[in-house]
Amino acid sequence: GAKVGATALSRVLARLDIPQRPEVVVGVLSPDDAAVVLPPPGQALVHTVDFFRAFIEDPYTFGRVAANHALGDCHAMGADAVSALAIAAVPFGLE
Repeated sequence: GAKVGATALSRVLARLDIPQRPEVVVGVLSPDDAAVVLPPPGQALVHTVDFFRAFIEDPYTFGRVAANHALGDCHAMGADAVSALAIAAVPFGLE
């Protein structure tokens, strides 16, 4: 399938230290099919996501590298980090 089961996803998310931000109306802490983020007054939201094959075996370190690449794209445009998009490929049969 195209989606990860709730059990596997919950186990992964439980390991993360997820900060709470007032502008995130719907996010990981109140999961739904999409996130809702309020832009700061007079500002726009910049979204980007990078996807590339894993080049190291540690998924946590690889996630940090991928996040750094995406945040670098935003920083290059002069944007401040408010939210993040993530794509994860999970091998079949881990649930």
